[in-house]
Amino acid sequence: MTDPTPPGSLDEEVAEVELRDRPRLAAWAVAPVAVVLAGLLIVLAVADTERNQPGRGELLGQIAPQVSGQTIDGDTFDSDAQRGRWVVVNFFASWCPPCRGEHPELEAFVERHADRDAVLVGVAMTDEEDDVRAFFEELGGDWPAIATDTTSTVIDFGVSAPPTTFVIAPTGVVVEQYIGQVTADQLDDTIARYSPTGELGE
Repeated sequence: MTDPTPPGSLDEEVAEVELRDRPRLAAWAVAPVAVVLAGLLIVLAVADTERNQPGRGELLGQIAPQVSGQTIDGDTFDSDAQRGRWVVVNFFASWCPPCRGEHPELEAFVERHADRDAVLVGVAMTDEEDDVRAFFEELGGDWPAIATDTTSTVIDFGVSAPPTTFVIAPTGVVVEQYIGQVTADQLDDTIARYSPTGELGE
């Protein structure tokens, strides 16, 4: 029987080209799939990492970790001794521009609550006590600020960068977290929202 594709014919050349290029075509077909799978793995990895990252509201509705230590004035502060009052915990640093920006707002908040129904405590992050003291001397403010041995407190609250502020109800429950600059009105709005009947943890 005669071969339908004689040697050297155009059909034979096309067949040889197809055989030669088949691996290359297969690679091109697989490449987009590999890219999609790699992207999906990256998204899943990032999502899993973000779920385990601190500072994303894990403490909301939970009893706040204890905040205690010696203040820059030589006194001591213990959040457990403040039960029955609102406690605002402000994580800051003397080298942080947004912290300087929100400082007057914190002063205004403290002045509004001179009757001590709400207290503010600052917790310095990766800072030197002398720099923190100079920060307050320059900008003012007479609320307690803890500048030494704060690493465990930063970790307990899951704070990744200053400024970050937590509002703790009189029951000791965290009701709000602010990442970035906060205002006195925001803090007071939070207190109003959870007082007296809407307070978490009652």
